[in-house]
Amino acid sequence: MADADDDEQELVAYMRQLMDMEKAGERTTIVLGPFGAMALIGFLQLGTRHPYIDAPLKNVARDIVQQLQPLFAGTLGEEIIRRGGHPEFDK
Repeated sequence: MADADDDEQELVAYMRQLMDMEKAGERTTIVLGPFGAMALIGFLQLGTRHPYIDAPLKNVARDIVQQLQPLFAGTLGEEIIRRGGHPEFDK
């Protein structure tokens, strides 16, 4: 049985492999309804405020939010997303 350090190294190597695939242009598609998209935006906005999330991962979350924002252009969703970017609106 592998020890915990070996397991962790294997997991980190896997995450690096995923990052390399993404940098090379690998993409996936997800299907969301409008409520699911708005909920995902909120989760990502809240997650970017977690103290242990590093800058590169925050950038990934912000990129996803930016991709989803146009779904709510011209609706009240714009205001919900705007408020989600500000911790004073967290409840």
